[in-house]
Amino acid sequence: MKNSRNVVCCVGYTALVFASMEPVSKLLHGQVNPFTLTFLRFLIGSAFVLPMAVREIRKKRLVVRAGDFLALAVEGILIVCLSMGLLQVAVFRARSAALIAVIYCTNSVFTVIFAAWVLRETLTKRRAAAVALCLLGIYAGCGIRVREEAVTVLLAFASALAMSLFTVLGKRLMNRFPTKVQIGISFPIGTVVLGLLELFSGILFEMNISGAGDVLLILYLGVAVTGLGYLSYFRAMELSGASTASLVFFIKPVLAPFLSLLILGAADFSPMVFLSVALIVCGSLLILSEKKEKKT
Repeated sequence: MKNSRNVVCCVGYTALVFASMEPVSKLLHGQVNPFTLTFLRFLIGSAFVLPMAVREIRKKRLVVRAGDFLALAVEGILIVCLSMGLLQVAVFRARSAALIAVIYCTNSVFTVIFAAWVLRETLTKRRAAAVALCLLGIYAGCGIRVREEAVTVLLAFASALAMSLFTVLGKRLMNRFPTKVQIGISFPIGTVVLGLLELFSGILFEMNISGAGDVLLILYLGVAVTGLGYLSYFRAMELSGASTASLVFFIKPVLAPFLSLLILGAADFSPMVFLSVALIVCGSLLILSEKKEKKT
């Protein structure tokens, strides 16, 4: 019973803070470069996950070889530099932060495509149908804005694909390193790489922070969303498995429009947005139901 309550709390907290990421960061548009904001988020978040990884490595006496380190570095670049960096750019460019959140949540479904390619998993009819539903959901959510915001939609889509590839590569290393170790090492590496790229490009300190409120927003994104958010997400995965933890990405698109209204004072509640959410959630549930069937 206590375990169930902990799972509900972890999934609920993670879904809430993950859904708040897009509208909260939108408040910093024009004041912080999107890649600088991503760097700050993960610099703060890494302070939470790195000690966790070190403890796990010592506890289980794990050995990180050069090849493992390289693989974890690739994961870090995928999640920090590509997925989260592109997502932040998309959020700043988009008219609707909620739309970007909905598109990003398709990552849990597109993982099956990369799993078929990288892990040689079978692309079943159910999985193909799930992918088709999510693509329809993206199209429904974008509607007539596809032409107007084509670049923004593509950025969000690319961000979701990068997250999917990160997840699949993580599965390949799961037999050697638990998820806590993977994110505890990959996040800091990705943060350092992003910081170096920004430093050489001259955009690392492109900030115009106007007061304590902006600092609090950055701290919220770094501590509550990136640090505690990912810890909570992977704690739910430890307690009840990946399928239950993936509920986060089913709840997030439902919460996104309401949090946009609460935080930004504006949200798109058109029928097409609700259709988009419904299609993406249905596609995700197809994947979830297949995983449950395999366990029984």
